[in-house]
Amino acid sequence: DPGTTGLGVVWLLATDGVLQVSRRVIQCSTHYLNLMSRDYPLGLYNYLDARNHLHLKWCLRSGFSVLNDVEIHEHPFHLIYRPRPAEYFGV
Repeated sequence: DPGTTGLGVVWLLATDGVLQVSRRVIQCSTHYLNLMSRDYPLGLYNYLDARNHLHLKWCLRSGFSVLNDVEIHEHPFHLIYRPRPAEYFGV
């Protein structure tokens, strides 16, 4: 994201069919989020519509935390953040 050097923006676009394979989606998501994190030393973030409980559940299970709540165009959103895993820091 050009406005936030070192942070990557991530999102998931899915249909209701994701519910049928949710465990596998979580496993694959974690793997790919770790790969994406290599390019972003400060981690990954995005704003999540607070009304979308399924996406919030996916994000929390994938290692994101809710940093704070904001309002965007009169709708509630969560600012979510996932730090880069320690192994990419050479720890």
